[in-house]
Amino acid sequence: MGDTRRRTRASAGIAIAGLFALLLSVCVMVGCGNQSGGQSGNQAPSNTPAASGEPAATAPDAATSTEALSADALKSFSAGLPTGSLEIFDAPDSPTELTATETEKVDRAIRAYKAPEKSLLVNKAKNFYFKSQLSGDLKELYDVIYSLFSDPTNADAYFSLKLKSTEDEDEFLDDVSLAWLAVQYDHPEFFWAYNGLEVTMNIGKPHKTSNEYIFYLDKPYKRYENEMKAFNDAVDSFMNDIDLEGSDYQIARQIHDKLIAMVTYDDEAVKSETNDLAHTAYGALVENSSGMPHMAVCDGYSQAFVYLLQQAGIDAAVVLGEGGSSKSGTGPHAWSMVKLGEEWYEVDSTWDDQTQTWREALAAAKQDDPTNELIPYLDAAFGNQAYCDALDHAYYNLTTAQMSDYEPTTATMFVFSDGKALQPVEPTVHTRADKLSSQPGYDKLMALLPTATGTEYAYAS
Repeated sequence: MGDTRRRTRASAGIAIAGLFALLLSVCVMVGCGNQSGGQSGNQAPSNTPAASGEPAATAPDAATSTEALSADALKSFSAGLPTGSLEIFDAPDSPTELTATETEKVDRAIRAYKAPEKSLLVNKAKNFYFKSQLSGDLKELYDVIYSLFSDPTNADAYFSLKLKSTEDEDEFLDDVSLAWLAVQYDHPEFFWAYNGLEVTMNIGKPHKTSNEYIFYLDKPYKRYENEMKAFNDAVDSFMNDIDLEGSDYQIARQIHDKLIAMVTYDDEAVKSETNDLAHTAYGALVENSSGMPHMAVCDGYSQAFVYLLQQAGIDAAVVLGEGGSSKSGTGPHAWSMVKLGEEWYEVDSTWDDQTQTWREALAAAKQDDPTNELIPYLDAAFGNQAYCDALDHAYYNLTTAQMSDYEPTTATMFVFSDGKALQPVEPTVHTRADKLSSQPGYDKLMALLPTATGTEYAYAS
């Protein structure tokens, strides 16, 4: 019973028992009795809790206590926070030494190459954040990789780059990894290139040359046209409902809310541990590798959110790292940053997608055990739209400090008029990859990100 979409891998997920032990926060409430629109706790009917109608506006007074809802009973509602859903990047292989004949063939292909006159790639971003942070050879590597990914059906697309600096092979491959990841996360429309999902980038070393490298794909991407058209159509359909006349804050809020209402967390993609389209913006906006519509894991949620913001001309970036209930209980995770005005904010759209999960778990509980004592409470809480809106923005427009060591507020607490309360959000941590030794490759990319300090557009403000 419960919502299997939210169960995570044991190695990286949050223990359900631990989560629900926190879920009601002891539920020791005082002074919650007479909330606006509700009855006092002493007057609540015995068979149905009279809810306040709104989340608690202030912290409850702890002078008196009431009986807590059963933490054991809450375990049946398995709505955990998913982690362990980020595919760790595989560094590129060492350059292949090309023979004289191969080098001559590649040289001819490079001289004859013409970029496609029309492109299916659409990205309206005013600024590509990671590219803006690169310089020198790194920026040239970025441009070469972008050009290669922009023509994935051409078996004769080869791109040459002669580096200005002299590096050993390890340093070179580190630079290639950084540039590759910068392209991948600046351009979620390259969904098929996610960690070599459909095609892999190869590197060749021309015969008898130094500091020159050839970049090419291992094979043409045969489904490119059909999948890019499907992706573009899905993005156009999504953006048609977004009012682009409002402020950046209003636009970002519309995109966030529509995205989490549309996407379902793909638990099967996590359990299978395969490189699936669920890890991409395509999975979120179109379908996963199994053809199931709007299925994604955290990487897919975050890339889709960034890409949609880019189409509205709003600066955004993907954040990679780990998340979980404590620093010792985290798994690979991805979230996003958005720039509103002159300040950056952090958003975890995956973990904001909570209300849908709870409502599904509640519906399943009603069928399986309609006498469950928690059903009337959860019915009241998750039937209250104001509360659900607050819950679906628990990780919305936070500072880096707030996201790093998150503490739930009373905005996500639902107080019932009998004195009990529901707090389905627990303290969590988000750690960027540049603070981790377990995510080589991502660490240098994440070191380029700014610190989010914006508070003007916090959800509660």
